[in-house]
Amino acid sequence: MAWAKHLVAGIVSLGAFIAVATMAHGQGLEFRVDTEVFKNDEKQPILEQLTIFSADGAVYDYMLTGPKEVTVFDPRNGRFTLLDETRKIKAIVETQDLMGFTMQLQQAAAKQRNSLIVFCADPHFETTANEIERQGQTMTELKLVGKPLTYTALGQKPQQSDAVKIYRHFADWCARLNATRDANLPPMARLELNREFAERGLLPFEVIRSIPPPNPLGKKVDYKMEHRVNWALCGDDRKKIDNAGDMMATFEVVSYMDFCAPDKKPAPLAAK
Repeated sequence: MAWAKHLVAGIVSLGAFIAVATMAHGQGLEFRVDTEVFKNDEKQPILEQLTIFSADGAVYDYMLTGPKEVTVFDPRNGRFTLLDETRKIKAIVETQDLMGFTMQLQQAAAKQRNSLIVFCADPHFETTANEIERQGQTMTELKLVGKPLTYTALGQKPQQSDAVKIYRHFADWCARLNATRDANLPPMARLELNREFAERGLLPFEVIRSIPPPNPLGKKVDYKMEHRVNWALCGDDRKKIDNAGDMMATFEVVSYMDFCAPDKKPAPLAAK
């Protein structure tokens, strides 16, 4: 999304911002979500992630494939801390800045000629929901059909109902953060899917995003995301949380722009 690069420059604030909506509801709840992402009919995932929801409300998201990055979401103070284990640097992104970026992105995307980008800036879906049996349990199949993007998703009722609100809050902000990276779409379509899950009291089990070919000779592109929830943290999970805390305390602070440019030597900033 080269057309959106100039917008990202605004996401470099290091000032403290207290989130208007805190996540006091559900405090003390711990769980983890393992995610695998597949492209088309490939059997090997192109991406693996581990997301740990801790009792104090913080969320720790680990890239298990690709760059060794950890994203820590602090909903109480309204910020993400991005950690690069290889370069030993960190960047701080305030949710207030992300919200401003999202609004600018929506306006800029609506003016593009690419129909997919325009749709994702202001999506309109026809949505259906049906109960189905999958792996011995009843799930809800959601279909959000739009042009030119469709979601086919399975949702499951969680053991802990508070997890729905906690997960949705994190997923929404992650969608906005992901939209700042090159080649990612505006977040509004994914926000709509997150809302459909949350309003039905569901956590995602499987999500397939389908995009039709740009021309008659092209191929449809499907991305399938599988999410598996575990309602207990293990010792290794707690070690990962402790290690992330150490990295947050010791890594050098750089701008978000420098953090996203791995080939560029980052300029250190004064931590605040």
